[in-house]
Amino acid sequence: MVRRAPRSIPSHYLAAVPTHSRLRGWLELLRLPNLPTAASNALLGAWLGLAAVGHVPGFPGSRWLGAAAEDVAPTIAEDLLLLARVTAGICGLYLVGLILNDVLDLETDRRERPARPLPSGRVRVRHAAAAAAAIGLGSLWLVGALGGSTPVAVLSLLLCGAVLL
Repeated sequence: MVRRAPRSIPSHYLAAVPTHSRLRGWLELLRLPNLPTAASNALLGAWLGLAAVGHVPGFPGSRWLGAAAEDVAPTIAEDLLLLARVTAGICGLYLVGLILNDVLDLETDRRERPARPLPSGRVRVRHAAAAAAAIGLGSLWLVGALGGSTPVAVLSLLLCGAVLL
């Protein structure tokens, strides 16, 4: 049997939240301190890919690669909004993966980590599954998969499928 390293949360992150509260359970389940890393890694990967192939119309921030300041300034607000949407969507899909991982590991966590949010009952399994579904749909909408262009929809759905697998 493969043993995973225990999941730890920095003590300063939850110090003010009572140990047995539902809020603390959700904060532990979502592991919010990890979100900036998830977003920055995904966006950096996208930008590096764009740098290899050049400007891709419609991809947020792609005009910044080698663009002159006068070309970027008129629509910088649009780029920032798109980048914020993509970042939020990526973080949402990351959260879906975290929640579903804990749902699928529930039996193992009951034996080995009973203090985790799901086995301890601080977060109900059906609430976690519903939150994952809602966050997943919201994330797909944010990145443009729902109502966006066909290539964006296909790539977003592939990413979501990878998270689910």
